[in-house]
Amino acid sequence: MSSPAPITTTTRDLATLPTAQLLPDIFRQAPFGFLEQAARQHGSFVRLMVGPKPVYLVSDADLFQHVLRDEVKNYRKSPFLYNAAKTMVGEGLLTSEGDFWLRQRRMIQPQFHRQRIAFFAKIMTDAMDEVMQEWARTDTPDQPVELGARMAHLTVEMVSRALFGTHTLPLDEIGKLGQEMVAAANYVALRGYMPFVPQSIPLPGHGRFQQAMRRLTQAVNTIIAAGENGDSEGDNLINMLMEVVDEETQQGMTPAQLFDEVMTVFSAGFETTATALTWLWVLLAQSPEVEEKLRAEVSAALGDRTPTFDDLPKLGYCRQIFQEAMRIYPPIPMLPRTAQADDVANGYHIPKGTILLMFYYGLHHNPAYWPQPEVFDPARFSPAAQADGRHRFAYLPFSAGPRQCIGMDFAMMEGVLALAMLVQRYRVSLVPGQDMTPNLSATLKPRKDIYIHMTPC
Repeated sequence: MSSPAPITTTTRDLATLPTAQLLPDIFRQAPFGFLEQAARQHGSFVRLMVGPKPVYLVSDADLFQHVLRDEVKNYRKSPFLYNAAKTMVGEGLLTSEGDFWLRQRRMIQPQFHRQRIAFFAKIMTDAMDEVMQEWARTDTPDQPVELGARMAHLTVEMVSRALFGTHTLPLDEIGKLGQEMVAAANYVALRGYMPFVPQSIPLPGHGRFQQAMRRLTQAVNTIIAAGENGDSEGDNLINMLMEVVDEETQQGMTPAQLFDEVMTVFSAGFETTATALTWLWVLLAQSPEVEEKLRAEVSAALGDRTPTFDDLPKLGYCRQIFQEAMRIYPPIPMLPRTAQADDVANGYHIPKGTILLMFYYGLHHNPAYWPQPEVFDPARFSPAAQADGRHRFAYLPFSAGPRQCIGMDFAMMEGVLALAMLVQRYRVSLVPGQDMTPNLSATLKPRKDIYIHMTPC
């Protein structure tokens, strides 16, 4: 960590920032709406008063660069959210810190190298093919379906087969695991985003969280045991993680570490992509010109055949659409960081203990970097637009710096393949008159279920 800039007479105090008063009742009812409005009204660095203690909402790319890269060692994960997350995923990559985190990252990162994950493409497309065949058998013509549940069904099958293999659990059991993961993650988010409620007081959904964790623990332990006994067939991520060895210590993972990493990968690998695809179809259904351009690309690149890993370079517009959907609705909209020592950033004195809420949604909607930020425009991510010199920290759906999401390439492949296959088989239209307000939970989901018509092509 480099030495922070000296505090001088020209250094501003955080108390001079624009201030928004945060009341617990308002935050409980509409947390995302409050944060969105605060950033929109007060700018990219906002003081939020939570009772007597302020926290600071950040939507500025320079500050993101400072916190996530330049002075990353001085800004650690804030304990509120991550202590809650540890009740679900233990000491996995998401929640661990320091030397232990570095050791785990060193062992796991090679398993997510772009060349290493290429063989997962066929596992994913086979899973999607089976899911869509099931939809074809069971769907009732003209009967709307819930969009979020459909995308979760698709992604949980892709991720679970890549993670667990194809024969460890029946497919219907894997689907149930996804439901348990969502229930657990939503409770963890509720607990983490409401630090003013003492840990001794259970929040709504506590009993469901405990039930979900019991079922997840039993299932994941069964899957790990199958791998240890040689009963898990084929290439899958669990088998890979069992075999990794830290190059410095020549030691592998303990059973507890393996369990925590499996829980981390499973929870992160399907929920975020399902959320991104949900919003993507909302945006596409409202943008017929974008959808037709997408269909033309998929038709020219693939025809009727199933996409492969080698087809990904031909699906550039698919990728742009997925990227733009994650700009408008980043699956993880906010993460807190706490200053470990006094610092100066953007001319402000940041005292030790200051909590910064890194507001990815606000960053992605900051008009300083994104003209007409509310407009869905995949051309923002065309090669020409990418070369225009946009701030490198203006778009961070997978965060940045040393703790950038390790599964970024996996998720991008997952999203592009899913979009291409869905476009080949379906046209999607929204049921009119629905509430599509975002809601702050484990991911940035719609506040209410969204219903669509999926018409086979």
